Amino acid sequence: MKVKYISSACIQVETSDVSILCDPWFTQGIYDGSWFSFPLIDPFDFIDEPDYIYVSHIHPDHYDPGFLHQLFEKFGPKPILIPDFEKNYLFLKGKADGLELTPTRVMHSGNTSFYIEENDMGSISDIDSALIVYDKFLKKSVLNLNDCIFNKPHVKKLQSILNRFSDGLDLLACGYTGASSYPQTYFDIHNQRETLIEKANEKKQQGFDRYKSFTDFFNARHHLPY
Repeated sequence: MKVKYISSACIQVETSDVSILCDPWFTQGIYDGSWFSFPLIDPFDFIDEPDYIYVSHIHPDHYDPGFLHQLFEKFGPKPILIPDFEKNYLFLKGKADGLELTPTRVMHSGNTSFYIEENDMGSISDIDSALIVYDKFLKKSVLNLNDCIFNKPHVKKLQSILNRFSDGLDLLACGYTGASSYPQTYFDIHNQRETLIEKANEKKQQGFDRYKSFTDFFNARHHLPY
């Protein structure tokens, strides 16, 4: 099994028989012109033709309809797998964007199985999900947690899936940062500089703590922080 980090939360997982591209975001100036990739790259220098695409949630640094159309122009249409939410705003957004998204919990393709579990924390703002990729020929597993917040019922559900076919997780891919408008748009850099720095450091530590919670729980053989 081969896992390639490309940019932001975009990784590509290649098993013995299929390839899945996760959260490809490459359209610049999302969130009203405020978010840009750094460094800028040509994604087609790094992306191999995928068999499947996985989009974890609706945020524009994960769901990038403009780039998905570019990808299809180059490689042809591919199945786009998304979480199977009861109220699936991502599915509806895809229809509006001219994309066919497939809500999925379990999918088997040859030697490879995909498991998508939404992170249900009992909130109407629940939007994120995690992806497990398992290759029964290679007996290798990958868990991609994207922007998931640590939630005990969620990680237990993921672990129960892994326990069905694996004696341990081979690779954990997980974010340790928290890009957002906080705290830089909440505090004045001139009049509240010390508070701004304090809050920024607190937020950075929260990202590290969340990452450590996941790594401690899953105890994977290898880690891919992004």
